[in-house]
Amino acid sequence: MKSISTQSLNQGLAKEPPLQVIDVITEQHLQAEHLPDAENTCVYEISFVDSIS
Repeated sequence: MKSISTQSLNQGLAKEPPLQVIDVITEQHLQAEHLPDAENTCVYEISFVDSIS
C-alpha cells in the first residue's frame, strides 16, 4: 500500500479537483472519528474491491 506525507496530502486536497480520499475504517470507528470529506468503505467488507474501482 502506498502512503503519502501529511504535506503531500494537504497539497493534493488544495488542488482542483482535490484528491479523492478513501477512509477504510469500520462503521463503528467512523462514528467516533473520520477524515473530513472522505468516502468511507470498510476493507473487511466483501464488496471493498468493487467500491474502490
